[in-house]
Amino acid sequence: MSGSEEISRFSAVQVYVHFLMAAAILILFLTGVAITFGGQVGWIVSLLGNESIILIHIIAGVALFVTLLYYLVFALTGLATGDFPTKWLPGPSTIRELITYVNYHILGRGPEPRPGKYTWIQKSEVLIIAVELTVLTATGLVLTFPGLLLRYRPAFLVASDLHVVFAFTLLMGVTFHLYDTHLLQFPLDTSIFTGRVSLDRAREEWAGWVDAGQTRSDGGSGDRFIQVLGVFAVLFVFAVVYSGVLIDRILAPIPGTQETLYLLERPETILEGPAGIFWTVGFNLVVIVILVGLVALLYGITLRFGD
Repeated sequence: MSGSEEISRFSAVQVYVHFLMAAAILILFLTGVAITFGGQVGWIVSLLGNESIILIHIIAGVALFVTLLYYLVFALTGLATGDFPTKWLPGPSTIRELITYVNYHILGRGPEPRPGKYTWIQKSEVLIIAVELTVLTATGLVLTFPGLLLRYRPAFLVASDLHVVFAFTLLMGVTFHLYDTHLLQFPLDTSIFTGRVSLDRAREEWAGWVDAGQTRSDGGSGDRFIQVLGVFAVLFVFAVVYSGVLIDRILAPIPGTQETLYLLERPETILEGPAGIFWTVGFNLVVIVILVGLVALLYGITLRFGD
C-alpha cells in the first residue's frame, strides 16, 4: 500500500453512536450550565426559557442513556461470544507505553513509543469518561425521578451536588479531548466522522496498529510549545470555573442543616459580588467551547453524509 491510501479506522455504527453520544453530552453541558449558573449565563435562559432548557436537558439525558446502554450491550455480547472489545481498555501494555512515552518525549531517551489502535492517553480518557458518565447517569436518574430519594432529603441533595461536580469534571476532560484529538489536527480530525484515516497518519500516530517498519518523526519543539500553552490556557479557565462550582456546591449549606463548611450564610453572594466578573467570563468561555464543539460535530457528520 502507498502512503496516500486510506484505511478503515471506525465502522459506520461507531461513527453514528459516537455522534449521538457527543451531541448529547455537549447539549447536556450547555443546558446544565444554564440550569446551574443562570446568573452568569442569563442570555441562554432569556433565549430558551427555563422550562425549555430543563426539557432539552432531560431529552439529551435520555439520548446519552441510550448510547450507554448500547456500549453496555456491546461489551456484554463480546463477553458472551469471547470477542470482548479490549483495544480501547487500559491494561499492562498501557502502563508500559506510558513509561516509554515519558522516557522518549520528556527524558529524551529510549525507543520511540509505538501505540496500538488507541494511545495510552485515549485509553485513559475512555476509562475516566466511563466512570464519570456512570456517576452522572445514576445521579441524573435520581434528579429526574426525585421520588427515588425524596424521603431521604440529605441523600437527594448530595446526589444533586455530585451531579454538578462530576459534570464539570467531565466537561474539563471533554475539553481536553477536543483539544488533543481535534485541534491538533486543525481544523478538525475527520476520521471519527468518515471512519477513515490516511496510512501515513496511521503509521505516524499508531505505529503498533499498522504493520509498518517506519517510526514517526519528532513533531518539533514548536508544536510542543503550542501544546503546552494550550493545556495551561484550558487549565486556567477551568480553575476559574471550578472555583465557582465549589463555592456554589461544596460551600453551600450541608444537606439537612443550615451550616456551611466555612460558615458562609450565602455562598452564592461570592459569585454575584464585585469579583463575579471572573466567573461570568469563565462560564461564558465554557459556553463558547461547547458551542464550537457542537458546530464542529454537525460539520463533521455532514462529511459522512457527503461521502
